[in-house]
Amino acid sequence: MITRIPGCHCSSMRDDPPTRFQRFSSDENLREITVENVQLTEYVNDEIIEFQQQDFHDLQRNLLEKKDQFEDDQFSEELFELSKEKILKRPKDIINNPVLFIKNKKYFLPRQGRLNDCWFIVALINLQYYPNLFQFIVQPNEQSFDNNYAGIFHFRFWQAGTWVDVVIDDRLPTENGKLVYASSGYENEFWPALIEKAYAKLLYRSYEKLSEGNFRISMQDLSGGIGEEYLTESSSEKLFEIIQDAKIRPTLIACGTSFKVTPEMSEFGLMQRHQYAITDVKLVKKKNVDDESKLIRIRNPHGKKIKVSHFGKIPDSFEKEIIKSKLKIEVDGEIWILYEDFIKLFEFVEICNLTPNRIINNIYAKKEGKKLSLSAIEGKWMGGINSREASVDVISKIYPKYSIVLTKPDYEDEKCNILIGLSIERRQDLEEVKKTQIYFKIIYKSIDGDEIIDAQKSFDSDDTEFDPVGGFGQAAKRLYLKLGTYYIIPYTTDTFKGATFYLQILSEHKNILKVHDRDIDINQIMSKLHTLTPADDNENLDDQLFLNMASKVDGKIDFKSLYFILRNDKFSFNKNCYILHELVDEVFLELETILETKKFVSKKKLSIARIAKVTLTVEEAFERYEEAGSPGSMSVLFLTQVLERNGYLKNEEVIETVHEEMGMELIHVNDIILIVVALKSRFGLPCEEFNANLCQDFIAMVRGYDDFQGNYLNFNEPTIHDLRIDTKQFEKITQFITESKKQFDNYATESYFSVQFKQLKNTLDAIDYKLRYSMIANIFQKYGNELDIFYDQFIQSVVDTTLILGTKKKTE
Repeated sequence: MITRIPGCHCSSMRDDPPTRFQRFSSDENLREITVENVQLTEYVNDEIIEFQQQDFHDLQRNLLEKKDQFEDDQFSEELFELSKEKILKRPKDIINNPVLFIKNKKYFLPRQGRLNDCWFIVALINLQYYPNLFQFIVQPNEQSFDNNYAGIFHFRFWQAGTWVDVVIDDRLPTENGKLVYASSGYENEFWPALIEKAYAKLLYRSYEKLSEGNFRISMQDLSGGIGEEYLTESSSEKLFEIIQDAKIRPTLIACGTSFKVTPEMSEFGLMQRHQYAITDVKLVKKKNVDDESKLIRIRNPHGKKIKVSHFGKIPDSFEKEIIKSKLKIEVDGEIWILYEDFIKLFEFVEICNLTPNRIINNIYAKKEGKKLSLSAIEGKWMGGINSREASVDVISKIYPKYSIVLTKPDYEDEKCNILIGLSIERRQDLEEVKKTQIYFKIIYKSIDGDEIIDAQKSFDSDDTEFDPVGGFGQAAKRLYLKLGTYYIIPYTTDTFKGATFYLQILSEHKNILKVHDRDIDINQIMSKLHTLTPADDNENLDDQLFLNMASKVDGKIDFKSLYFILRNDKFSFNKNCYILHELVDEVFLELETILETKKFVSKKKLSIARIAKVTLTVEEAFERYEEAGSPGSMSVLFLTQVLERNGYLKNEEVIETVHEEMGMELIHVNDIILIVVALKSRFGLPCEEFNANLCQDFIAMVRGYDDFQGNYLNFNEPTIHDLRIDTKQFEKITQFITESKKQFDNYATESYFSVQFKQLKNTLDAIDYKLRYSMIANIFQKYGNELDIFYDQFIQSVVDTTLILGTKKKTE
């Protein structure tokens, strides 16, 4: 379900006196907000399992009709590590008269519990300055413990460009009747505890995994903003002014201490590896001194009362009346600290810049009050690369590129203030976001005006290359750029497939972020079949196979006959099918893991026919080599014969590996099947994988071109079954297979006979399928393995692409 949010008309800013950016009303031209029910997943046995999407209103309505209370099976009791002391209770069973949110209170009092999730609680503290944002996320006017109560609540979070709605039940972990994790300083208020549970469900379906995280990630998840990080050691000269500026702009802001405990931290009672909210910043005159001192107020998310709330030299440096009037402590856990001490005690400051939309309203530049605009785009990565490979030449060939053209300066110094942010969408099969390294590279192209370089040309030594910007789960950088054209290349050094990223630019310039890619020449791709000619050396052999299967009535064949021809040992393409593969060192490392765990992660899904063939081959070997007196087992020495029968060269190292791992002279039939199936999932054997569906698509492809002069038709299922081809069309198919396999082999690895995702674009280019990066990424996502693609997967993707583009051309 998708919900559209209209413009907000109440104040979206702080409770402080109005500032310039607060005075502007909602702009109907601002970006519309949509909310989707979150799609949670689970990664099981190398597959992503999607949970059923939960709709709050549907669930609540059904519960009220049944007079029941919600128990969330997607975040069940088994995931809570409960004990006799630690049990789940609903707020109504914890205290009388619980409320979600206490209105008309000046301060938010979320408090950190036993989890090390200060990075999340600090973000909640920042929400008090933005009522519209809080109302949008928590929805206190729409859900409560009174009206329509059914033990169900929901909260909203931003995920890589999309706001998602997360549903939870209100059962919370308790001990001795007290909340174990987040709570509120107001005893009967429960929004901090419930939103923490929703966030735990969204990220990991686990409370414990919330321990230790990144404030920039939680801030972005609660706002959609763009985070910046400043290291105090390298930014100390300008950092106070940066913080001061951030406190008068729409931002969320926090600071963090180091991993190491220093004497100064112990003196001030600060915690190591802990994050604090920055709640105020001031310039105040000292006693008998005209110069102003810089001070920062921080707030500990534990929310406990502190004996010494004005640290260091503050009590001796300022008059008591000044401290009382200007350095106020408003809530428990707040501390005033001199800036000179701050830069010694804190390692970093993180600022999340809110972006303009119908929740936040307009955002304005510091100078001249100009409106800021957000340019954003979603993209997909095929996979990750080793950090040593991350040169511009490499990443520009295997990752998407985006351009920005700056033609008008923001300031008198002829420069533009540009804030770039990159974030990754969470998925359960990926590394935790807080551990996932992502980057972007910026290149300035030395060209005149707003000219854009050809998307197929490389960057050269005359171009200015910026240092890469990176981070865990999120990367951002504020730049002051001269006029010209810039190229942004997002990439990752973590090896996962099909990750979605979101690239944002906040600046005074509208819609400046563009995809930088080549156009697709559909006519060139469509004409490929027309220009194919059969190879002379294979013509007679393959033609004879065709004639043997052709109907005597019309001299044509259907997809079933094509299937049998393509799988025939005499078919010209299959002449290399039975060349034995040499096992490489990498395989033995995998075999060790398989034998230790008795599990393997398949690099490709094997057909039932292939698995059955492996099983049959192994069983035939056992009939010959089975050890007397040990049913179902044979000597390890005969393992190489079994592997040879399955297409792999004899290798004594296999025996050594198996013998070392299993510690015995005999091996069971099930273990051999496991080994062979694992190997089959690593290697491509094209003659075994021309399945019936692919044969149907081959016929649809050539018939579509010939019948409609290159304008393809969407054949429905009954029509595809009835399609037939003549000998010329058959020759086109065979040559299409032969040429594409030749180019595929040029880029395939010798170890596994597969093409790495880094070479997929080059392989497609070689067969004249010059596609855009987004299409190549989708092909790899749908047809590829974790890091590579086998020929049978590749040819299926090419045929499907031909049919799709042909259909598109017909409709134009």
